[in-house]
Amino acid sequence: MSEVEVSLKLVKDYGFIGKTKSNYAVVLKAPGAVVDPPLGPSPMELVLIALAGCTAYDIVSILSKMKQRVEGLEITVKGKRREETPRVYTDIHLNYIVYGDVDEDKVARAIQLSKEKYCSVSLMLKNGGVRVTTSYEVKR
Repeated sequence: MSEVEVSLKLVKDYGFIGKTKSNYAVVLKAPGAVVDPPLGPSPMELVLIALAGCTAYDIVSILSKMKQRVEGLEITVKGKRREETPRVYTDIHLNYIVYGDVDEDKVARAIQLSKEKYCSVSLMLKNGGVRVTTSYEVKR
């Protein structure tokens, strides 16, 4: 079993700095803090970014193995949260825009493989009861 470790430090009353063992940092805003300009994303926004990043790696890798010429990839992620505490995500939708000379059936297959087999973030959310849906378009 592999282990991942990060640390988090309060910065004044406005936010936090999260740091990875590989020495990367991300600034998060504190819940309810109103700072202009905002210090960084909220933890729940980072969940959506993590999901997009996880599946993006998969899509590019899978399509490359399928000999598809991906020239670009954009993913928009929208999440719906419960109104009551805990305000967890109930539904998340990812829309993929794949640029390049790629076969649409292979894009659909890559998304399915990412969602059902490879993307740890997606599978963790699904196992936690989140409904994850997808759509895509190919732009040549």
